[in-house]
Amino acid sequence: MFVIDPFGSYADDAPYPDRLDDWIRTVESRAADVFERAQATAAERETTVETVTRRGKPAREIAALAEEGGFDHVVVGDHGSHGIADALLGNVAAAVVERSPVTVTVVKGPAEE
Repeated sequence: MFVIDPFGSYADDAPYPDRLDDWIRTVESRAADVFERAQATAAERETTVETVTRRGKPAREIAALAEEGGFDHVVVGDHGSHGIADALLGNVAAAVVERSPVTVTVVKGPAEE
């Protein structure tokens, strides 16, 4: 799942509203690239992967998809950024744990330097 949140904390490069559609198309293209790599990796392992792109607040959209899709488990990555940004802006993984109607596993990624 890839959630596009043009007004979220990760969208520092989001343009002014008159260019927002172009920016969203660019981000959707990035999502398609990520999904293509994920599908290739899955194929190498003789399995499949389903993908979805949504617009909105990431934690809210992830929790909603878990409920709508009838999933019984959500796995999210924690990319390792902690500190003042998380204290002020919140952490998507933590918000998913709080909002999700199902069990959530957080996979810790490498710490950012």
